[in-house]
Amino acid sequence: MKFLSVAASMMAMSFLAVGCTSTLNRDEEVALNQAAGIEVTQADMGVKVKLPEAALFDFGKWSLRDNAIGVIDRSAVLLKRSDKSVQVNGYTDNVGLRDYNEKLSLDRANVVAKALIQRGIASERVSVVGHAWDSPVASNDTPEGRVYNRRTEVVVIGESMDALMGKSR
Repeated sequence: MKFLSVAASMMAMSFLAVGCTSTLNRDEEVALNQAAGIEVTQADMGVKVKLPEAALFDFGKWSLRDNAIGVIDRSAVLLKRSDKSVQVNGYTDNVGLRDYNEKLSLDRANVVAKALIQRGIASERVSVVGHAWDSPVASNDTPEGRVYNRRTEVVVIGESMDALMGKSR
């Protein structure tokens, strides 16, 4: 009986130690995201992790660039802090044919989803959507605006910033 009591005490202490070391510092998390080139915001659907196209893909391509590893790795770290569903959304600018951009946006979303799954995100949590040039975040009338519209967004559905990034101070 004494053994069970000691074992239970040790287990409780290990849970407390893990809880203390897992406290997230929002400022540090923001700095890590900026260093990786990603932007994390609260959205209506949940937490949105924006991955810029320039960090992931060459223009008009859907295979990941060699230097995309840091962006994907950091995104996976954030996603592992939740067990909620994840939707990977691919977007393009309005250059080219609609059919081409629909396929390109879906292919890019699939490649990012596969990379996240390879980094330990459960495949049953992940869905993908290709939006082509729907939902632009900037004007497609300028080269600068088109750059912002070419992006991949990962949404952790129903999640809070506090869960992924720690509480604001």
